Amino acid sequence: MRLIIIFLIVSLSCIYSWAQPQDGIIYVILNRHSQKVLDIPGGSRSLGVQVQQWEQHSNTNQQWRVTKHDGFYFTLTNMASGLCLGVRDRKDDKAPIVQSGCRGFDSQLWGVVTSTSGYHQIGNKFSGKVMDVPGFLTGNGVKIQQFTKKDFNNITNASNQLFKFLYYDDLN
Repeated sequence: MRLIIIFLIVSLSCIYSWAQPQDGIIYVILNRHSQKVLDIPGGSRSLGVQVQQWEQHSNTNQQWRVTKHDGFYFTLTNMASGLCLGVRDRKDDKAPIVQSGCRGFDSQLWGVVTSTSGYHQIGNKFSGKVMDVPGFLTGNGVKIQQFTKKDFNNITNASNQLFKFLYYDDLN
C-alpha cells in the first residue's frame, strides 16, 4: 500500500511538472505550428519592443526565466534584456506582446490556460487572451500578439496558439 501511494505521488508530480512551467527555470518557448521560438529582436533592452518568433539559436534573447506569482500565474523574463513580457493595458485581439520593466502587474502575468501533448495556450491575466502567432505565419520576424483563445482540441485551428516550454539546459 505504501509503495502504491509513493508511486501515485511521484506520478502526480511528473504530471504537474509537465503541465506547468516551473519556477526559476530558464526555457526556450516553441510555437507548435511554426516551430519557431519566442525571441526579442537583437536582444534589445528597450521598453516596448514586441516579441517575435525566430528560428531557434538559443542565445539569451530566446531564453525566458519563469517566476511564479500567486501559485498559478508567472512572469516571463527575457535573459538578454532583463525585461518581462506583457501587454500594454489592452484587452483587444491583436494587441502586441511587448517587453517592459518587471513590476508584476496583471498585464505581465501569464498562466497555462489549456494543455495538449506537451503544448500549452499561454493566457494573460489582465486581458484573458492568449499568445498567438498571427495568420499561422511561419517566417522569422513575425510579431507575437494576443488573441481570443481557440479550441485547443482542434489542433489545426489552434496550433498557432500552442507553445512548448523547452528546458534551456536540455538544448545544450
